[in-house]
Amino acid sequence: MIRKKPVANSKKVAVTFEMPAEAASTSLCLVGDFNSWDPNATSMKRLKGGGWSATLRLDAGNYRFRYLADGAKWENDPAADAASDPANTMTFTLSLTKSFSGWLSFGPGTEIRLDIEAVSQYGDNAAQGLRLVLQ
Repeated sequence: MIRKKPVANSKKVAVTFEMPAEAASTSLCLVGDFNSWDPNATSMKRLKGGGWSATLRLDAGNYRFRYLADGAKWENDPAADAASDPANTMTFTLSLTKSFSGWLSFGPGTEIRLDIEAVSQYGDNAAQGLRLVLQ
C-alpha cells in the first residue's frame, strides 16, 4: 500500500510505503530515484503485525523505485502508480503532485484561470478520471 499526503506549509508530499510481512524475513529496504538507488539509505521498519513501513517526504514529481528484501531479492509493489520493464529490470513509478482539497471563495465577477496538464507516458487512457466541478 502507498499513501500520499501533502505536508502542511510545505511543497513536500509525505509518502508512506507499506509491504506485507511475507515480503522479507529479516530486512526490507526502499530503493529508488529519491535515494540514488542506495540499498542502505532507507531501511523499512517492521510493524507490530509483521509488515514493513517507511515514510518519506518527497518533492512533487515521478520516482522510480523497488524494494530489496533481505539484501538479495527485489520485490514488486502492485500499489505503484505505474510499472515498466526496460532491459528486464522491472521498476515501479510513484507520481506525486502537491494538491489542494477544500473550499475557495471568490467575489462576484471574479475571473478564474485554471491550467491543467495531464501528461502520461502510458497512452491517452492513463489520464482518465480528471474531473472539475465549479459551482
